[in-house]
Amino acid sequence: LRNNKKVKVELSNLHLRRTKYKRWVASVAAKSFNVEISSQLGIELASANVQPDSIFFVFDSLLTKEVPVIVESRISYLEGNTLYGDIQLSPSKVQISGPALSIESIKSIRADSLIMERVSEGFSQNLKLKSPGDLIKLNPQNVMVSGNVTKFSEFTVELPIKIETNVSNLKIKLFPPKAKLRYSIPIPEYNNITDSSFQLSVSIDSLDILKYNFLIPKITKQPKFVRSSYLDVDKVEFIILK
Repeated sequence: LRNNKKVKVELSNLHLRRTKYKRWVASVAAKSFNVEISSQLGIELASANVQPDSIFFVFDSLLTKEVPVIVESRISYLEGNTLYGDIQLSPSKVQISGPALSIESIKSIRADSLIMERVSEGFSQNLKLKSPGDLIKLNPQNVMVSGNVTKFSEFTVELPIKIETNVSNLKIKLFPPKAKLRYSIPIPEYNNITDSSFQLSVSIDSLDILKYNFLIPKITKQPKFVRSSYLDVDKVEFIILK
């Protein structure tokens, strides 16, 4: 009997009752299975003694819902290359089904991590989804992760520095009035750069800031596809005009 043999029992007459946790439970006296168990194990009924004395069954409603897929990635690119656009998931959402109490708390499904090094061209990989539990089924069980990779280059543009202030009747002159902005973008986006793509400014919220002899210029506008950007100056001087 130590071979972990499996036996089949008849549950057609099982009587279920609802619990306060919205599950269904039933209990059956183990001795009611004596005939079935002893015959399948090939032992005499008189010798059969089943423990524990009761067998409990727990049922839950089957629930199916759709949740988003999350992929954690760690990708390094060959020098001069960058990701062009967002990483795409196909499908971006999957169906999960299983016990209601387990499914209701699941907000997303994670896939295996995407780890790539020195990438220089577009990629596509099939990743396995991680099931949150043995009783939860996923459809589908894999997700395709892809991305476009392109070359990027650095460009320079000289821009005026705009003065943003809520102090009335304040007139200021900056030195220098312009700054050079260096930025890196994917080469296919170069034709989408216009004179109004970037904006530099200094902010004056109150007269207190004028106690200092310089202001900090910042990049207040730039396209989303800019990979990196920085100014050739970190501060500008000013004079107050009467």
